[in-house]
Amino acid sequence: MLSAAPRVVEGLLPLALEYPDSQARWQIAMILPAALGERAIEPLRRLAQDGDEYVRRRACTALSSMGST
Repeated sequence: MLSAAPRVVEGLLPLALEYPDSQARWQIAMILPAALGERAIEPLRRLAQDGDEYVRRRACTALSSMGST
């Protein structure tokens, strides 16, 4: 549902990138490409440096699906 609401995702993004629950961070990584398109690359690169391994993997997967590394 959020992937269809880019304005909502953009509004949540600053909080989502720092959210203490890693499950929330990897989930945002997965919806960013659909919600923001190319604008998702920088936030995904940031998530690719996350302290949680699963968040990093999901962000890298999302980046790969966009053709970006």
